[in-house]
Amino acid sequence: LYNRSGTALVLGGWRINGFGYTFAAGATLGPGEALVVVPFDPTVDAEQAADFRNFYALEPAVQLLGPAGGQLRDTGETIKLMRPDRPSEMAGYVVVDQVAYDNRLPWPAAAAGVGQSLQRTALDSFGGLASSWIAASPTPGAASLVLTGNVNHDGRIDGLDVDPFVARLVSGTFDATADMNGDGQINGLDV
Repeated sequence: LYNRSGTALVLGGWRINGFGYTFAAGATLGPGEALVVVPFDPTVDAEQAADFRNFYALEPAVQLLGPAGGQLRDTGETIKLMRPDRPSEMAGYVVVDQVAYDNRLPWPAAAAGVGQSLQRTALDSFGGLASSWIAASPTPGAASLVLTGNVNHDGRIDGLDVDPFVARLVSGTFDATADMNGDGQINGLDV
């Protein structure tokens, strides 16, 4: 979860439906900060938290929260980030964001339990659209985005991306920026 706003989010009472997690009272996320919800309790299992941080090279500033009671399915499901409609009364919930992902087209096949994860193409993209997501190496807690087509990684999509794209196509080297159709492969379908 990444806070792209300019103010802190008070997350107490928010929940992630489909993943079995409710944020504890007092949970906050500062502007430009990220957090990762994990299936274990990082405050109780410090060794597992350290292993997780090391494996994914998480920045120390990224919060780890848990335990989540659910598990994300490789075959697809609907995940909703929800906040209380009126926090003082917990009267109902409002959907903040959601994704109903699948393991079939138009969703990227490489994120269906074979090592890659779904990642947003833009922080403000609508979570419910398959076109808002690509398959790429997992980067929990990172708000970096993959700009599909920016194969030379200069922040622009232009003619200078053609040669690096062809090089990846010929070599078979995977780079999410060259996966134009988001299927987790670089091949003729990306031209």
